[in-house]
Amino acid sequence: FSMPAQMERLMNTIRCIRCTQLYREDENHDEACAYHPGPTQTGLRNQNHLDRVQYLCCGAVQIGFQPILLAAEPCKVGRHVSQEEKTKQLEEKKAQRATMQNEPANSRGRTRR
Repeated sequence: FSMPAQMERLMNTIRCIRCTQLYREDENHDEACAYHPGPTQTGLRNQNHLDRVQYLCCGAVQIGFQPILLAAEPCKVGRHVSQEEKTKQLEEKKAQRATMQNEPANSRGRTRR
């Protein structure tokens, strides 16, 4: 019993948290993902198809939220990132901070005068 190729492809697909596209890790590369890295600002409280959404990272404006009527051109390009990968990166940073806080001040290059 073998899994059809399409089903196998679907099982190995990941959603990018930056651009929301589906991707496979073996197809991921440094220019695969086009996205906005920063937060957005909107004038309306409910995000709908008439909203004007401004990306604070570059000032680009998008009209609509769901559906998007006029998309803003992405300002950054990089690798796709999965939620799992982002969580792992955050845990590693948290562990590094904890390690640095537990080290004596002298071992981190700080000296008292």
